[in-house]
Amino acid sequence: MNYFEPVKENLVRELSELIDTYGIVLEKDHPYVYTCHYPGAFEQLEKLLYEYGHVGNLDFHGDSSFGIAVYCIYNPDEVEYEEARGVLKQEGKRQFNEAII
Repeated sequence: MNYFEPVKENLVRELSELIDTYGIVLEKDHPYVYTCHYPGAFEQLEKLLYEYGHVGNLDFHGDSSFGIAVYCIYNPDEVEYEEARGVLKQEGKRQFNEAII
């Protein structure tokens, strides 16, 4: 299954720019990030980003500490795993708090 067909070049380039600017992109910041939790989707997106000129390493991480799954894509050369994990925990807590209001 191809999760990113048809290719939306503007979304691919936007994600690449976000990664280059911030080093980490949460699912709330770009629609493709959430899709990466499906089997093989991150690898497809990574290939697509490179095909459209993205340079740099990429990794994908998720967290469900607050009972709500949250995901991110990040450049491990710029953002350490523990930092990405902390950002996800904060986002999970934020979403959890929003859900109970």
